[in-house]
Amino acid sequence: MPEVVLEKPTQSELTSAVANLKGGETIRIREVVSVNQEEGKKTERDVLMTLASSGLVNLQKVSSKPSDSSQQEIEIVATKPTWESGASSSLSLKPSTQKKTWSLPSDDEDDDLINEDDLLDEQDLLKPAKKDDCEVGKDGKRSACKNCTCGRKEELEAKPDEPTKSSCGNCYLGDAFRCGSCPYLGKPAFKPGEKVELSLDSVDI
Repeated sequence: MPEVVLEKPTQSELTSAVANLKGGETIRIREVVSVNQEEGKKTERDVLMTLASSGLVNLQKVSSKPSDSSQQEIEIVATKPTWESGASSSLSLKPSTQKKTWSLPSDDEDDDLINEDDLLDEQDLLKPAKKDDCEVGKDGKRSACKNCTCGRKEELEAKPDEPTKSSCGNCYLGDAFRCGSCPYLGKPAFKPGEKVELSLDSVDI
């Protein structure tokens, strides 16, 4: 079959010509393209992209000559591949018969390992001091020792808190009548003048 030559083909003409080609046959395209990359003008890159998107390979510009100061005539030869679009081929992958096993290190390899106990010094082996180091007195209660570090000494020396005073006068009525900063929030209602003790036992310090 003689080589196909197309002069400034449209997209439909190019598609029809490529469809009639056999694998390995070539086609020659002649086009006039813009030299200065003017907007809206066809360039050499546009022609190459059109040929590649049509399924042609081995694109080669064989000649070019100026037609005027802003355009040139180019000639491109391309080939239709021997494989068809959508062609597939099966791969024969044989499963490996070699079994993968885990192996434990021998006794000789253990010589390079470091004993973690050797990384500890005497300070690391000491037991931590108790948080409450005060002793129990004869009355069965703990008293602050001379070098108290647990805070019991400061707690015993602290002055007793003054009775809590109500700023709104509605504290005894219950939470529904108490203000947002009321110290009795969460406590049951009580009689006016009744002493209410606030326990901090449930608060984590």
